Amino acid sequence: MSGKKYFAASNTSKGFVSYFGENFRERAERCYIIKGGPGTGKSRLMHEMADAFQQAGGEVEYYYCSSDPSSLDGLYVTCDGYSVAIMDGTAPHAEDISSPGTEDNLIDLGRFWDARILRLRKSEIDAWVRKKKSAYASAYRALSAYGSLTEAADALAIDAVDIGAISDECSRLARDMQRDRLLRTPISAVGMKGMVAFDSFSESAQLALSLTDSRGYCISHIYFESLVRAVGGGRVAPHPIMPSRYCAILAGDVSITEMSVSVADDKVLDVAEFVDRSVYLMQKERIEHLRTLANGSLGEALGFFAEAGEAHMKIEEIFISAMNFADKEAYSRDLCDKIRKGDL
Repeated sequence: MSGKKYFAASNTSKGFVSYFGENFRERAERCYIIKGGPGTGKSRLMHEMADAFQQAGGEVEYYYCSSDPSSLDGLYVTCDGYSVAIMDGTAPHAEDISSPGTEDNLIDLGRFWDARILRLRKSEIDAWVRKKKSAYASAYRALSAYGSLTEAADALAIDAVDIGAISDECSRLARDMQRDRLLRTPISAVGMKGMVAFDSFSESAQLALSLTDSRGYCISHIYFESLVRAVGGGRVAPHPIMPSRYCAILAGDVSITEMSVSVADDKVLDVAEFVDRSVYLMQKERIEHLRTLANGSLGEALGFFAEAGEAHMKIEEIFISAMNFADKEAYSRDLCDKIRKGDL
């Protein structure tokens, strides 16, 4: 599989945040929305579609599920001069067709399950769904606590930061970065598999810069906010938990990311140089206490997401047992061919 990897949504301190609109609908000429329960083969179908487009010379962007990064949420494809978006339309995305048959098409994989089997196991499904919903609710409460504690720590640290110096450096960097429309595309997420991050921004750049915080001040978001404002656009990665913040930018051939990438020493930017350590030390104990509490809340959230994952797997097993995959795969092969040719 070739193609850049992203996320299309995030589990955040503000709840579930979707970026489907700007990454799919606002960019694509045609949209295909896949409906079906867990385990019905939505993600596999998207991988098959991606393979078909790549074999035809198309370029594919893969958008993974923030909760379960082993599954796809969608694809954005450019091929033969047109663009196509393929999306998982099941909850919590709640995507639906808006222009039936002209711009949007619905793909229903529910036609391949045996509803009698699902009805017989309804009480079992309902029990696992309740457990999954409860775990998600607890995870979001913990992420909310993480957000509040992080903001409290940041409020204490901000007096030590030279905002003007950051703004000046970002203005200098922005002169070498190509301006384009702002597109928010997550490259990291928290969910059932813990914290997962992709290096897609740095892989797409000719010049990949890494932003570090050598003294652990946790002020990278201030730098990115200033940089995005100075550049005035580009592809930006929202913070995986704090959705109003950014953690990476790709503008033209230049990327700056705080994720771990292999870069030379002269390509590392250190935000620590913008902090007055003597001022910071006056609040250091309180700041570190709040950050310890925040990290504890994040740990709790990850534990609840893991519980949700266990329930999700049980629900998938039930739906898998009710599926006629032989018919589904025959349908998928024909569907991929029609979509690639533009016949659907």
